[in-house]
Amino acid sequence: MKHIFIFIGFLCLFSQSPDYRQQTIEFRKKQNAIFKSGDKSPLSQDDKKEFVALKYYPYDPEYVVEANFTPVDYNSTIQVTTTMNQVSDYEKYGYLDFNLKGESYRLLVMYGPQYRNHPEYHNFLSLYFTDQTNGDETYEVGRYLELRAPLKKKVVLNFNNTYNPYCAYRYGYSCPIPPKENHLNTKLQAGVKKGILKKKRF
Repeated sequence: MKHIFIFIGFLCLFSQSPDYRQQTIEFRKKQNAIFKSGDKSPLSQDDKKEFVALKYYPYDPEYVVEANFTPVDYNSTIQVTTTMNQVSDYEKYGYLDFNLKGESYRLLVMYGPQYRNHPEYHNFLSLYFTDQTNGDETYEVGRYLELRAPLKKKVVLNFNNTYNPYCAYRYGYSCPIPPKENHLNTKLQAGVKKGILKKKRF
């Protein structure tokens, strides 16, 4: 009987764990809807008409990892350059240490003061990174992953939900370039690719 209760408890615990695959499906549906018809779509009107979906790697559970968060306990800033050669000061929020496919990595999380008084993005944290797929399979500047403050000591990073800055789809946007320390020396084949899927012309 004792073993039965332990087994039931395990099933309850497992059933309460987040469904990251479903979260990724919903995230991608939302992104595609914004690009297709949203007011904030970076696509031109012509591209909207032909747009089918963004290009993604297939969902891969190996790219859902748990990271240890270490906050920066002193006032520290970093200058971030954009694709339009503008420079902004970001606050260093903390570091995320994690293992991916047997290797250890660290990423810097930043906070942009420009978000402080924004009603929607006031707690938005900036996680910009590059990896060995940039320029070939993914956007050459890098990719982003959304996080919201405050962060706990353990943070789940779902790299299947990476996205491109808008400058990947249309000229005229000024997008932050990931800092050099946020380069991952691996091919992170998860999340968004470069380009879009368009309707076939006959």
